[in-house]
Amino acid sequence: MLNIDLGTITVPLGRAAKYGQMQVDCDRLPAHVLEYAFVYGVRQVLNDAMAEKKDEDGNELPVDQIVAKAQKRLDNMYAGELRARRESQEPADPVEAEAWKMAKAEMTDLYKKQPQWAQVPKGTKDRFGAVIQLRRSMRHLPEMDVDEAVADAIEKFLSLPAKAYIRKNAEKIVSLRAGKTVDTDIADLI
Repeated sequence: MLNIDLGTITVPLGRAAKYGQMQVDCDRLPAHVLEYAFVYGVRQVLNDAMAEKKDEDGNELPVDQIVAKAQKRLDNMYAGELRARRESQEPADPVEAEAWKMAKAEMTDLYKKQPQWAQVPKGTKDRFGAVIQLRRSMRHLPEMDVDEAVADAIEKFLSLPAKAYIRKNAEKIVSLRAGKTVDTDIADLI
């Protein structure tokens, strides 16, 4: 039997808490419901890891490579990593998800001005990730898979002191979406 003490958790409703948030008192949920939610969640995490079933050229991946993605995610969970983020997989926290989107948009605008953007073949599914990989290679950084490289680049971008405003703006945007009153002037969001 599953025995976890979660207390009250905040669940974002919709992508990036588009519909607000809901408080869930886990202590009120019966054990079989908690177990169902846990098993459902683990299954979803593993299935999400396998969502991309094609390689960068658009060819179908063999079954063993697809299953290997789920195994890698499970191994990460065993190692204590809660979320191995992919470029297409925003953080669960609504503020972080919004900051992630804002950073990616700003980085894309910057990358479009770099020569590497033109070096990526037209039709490449993940041009953003491909540019990051090219830039990592040029700087002789250790190899990472595309998803990890994108996560690393976005986290480094968000950690720059000059980019601190992104998380502040993300907090304001998520609060506004949730219907909370925020003491801000629209000029503060620029």
